[in-house]
Amino acid sequence: MGAIALILLISFFQSPGTTQDINLCPDGPAKDRYLKVHGDFCYQFVVYRKYTHSEAQTDCELQGGSLVLVKTADIQNFVYQQLTTTYNDAYYRVWIGLNDLAQEDHYVWEDGTKLGFYSNWYQGEGPSSTTANHNFTHITRDCVVMDISPSVGGKWRESSCESSAALLVLSAREAHSYVCQYSIAPPSTTTIFTTAK
Repeated sequence: MGAIALILLISFFQSPGTTQDINLCPDGPAKDRYLKVHGDFCYQFVVYRKYTHSEAQTDCELQGGSLVLVKTADIQNFVYQQLTTTYNDAYYRVWIGLNDLAQEDHYVWEDGTKLGFYSNWYQGEGPSSTTANHNFTHITRDCVVMDISPSVGGKWRESSCESSAALLVLSAREAHSYVCQYSIAPPSTTTIFTTAK
C-alpha cells in the first residue's frame, strides 16, 4: 500500500488584545524595552532621541509603521501611562500622527482618516479654538504633539512641524520624541507532513 500523506495545518493563534508578546510585532522595530503591545498594535516609544515631525514620520514608515494614531481614549491612556510611568519622560512633548498640513483646521490622521469623535485638545488648541493667539500662530503650527508635562497631563497641542520662530528672527529646530505604531503580525501557520502506512 502506498503512503498517504496527511497535511495538518496548525494555527498558533494568540488573541492580540490579551498578549504582551513583542514577538507578534513586525520585523522593523527593535525588539527591546521600548516596544510594547496593546490591543491590536505594537507601539515603539522613541524617547531616546528627538526628531522633527517629518523625520519622525519617515523613521516610523521606514520600519513599516506610522506615528501613533490616538483615535480612542484607551490608546490615549495607554500611551500617556507608558510615557509618564514606564519611561518617566514627564516633561517632553511627543509627536502623534495628526496634522492639518493639507487644509487649515481640517485635521487628518496619518492613515488618511479624519479626526473623529475622540480628541484630547488642550484649552485654546485644535480646530474649534477661536482665541486671538490661536488665530495668529495657527497657520505656522500644523502638526500635533501630546504634551505630557504635569501641568498639561497628556493633552494635545499644535506645534510647528519643522522649525519654530524665536524672537521673530531666528528659527529653532522643532524636534521631539515620538511614538510609532505597527500592526500586529498575522498569526503564524505551520504545515506538518506526516505519513500513514
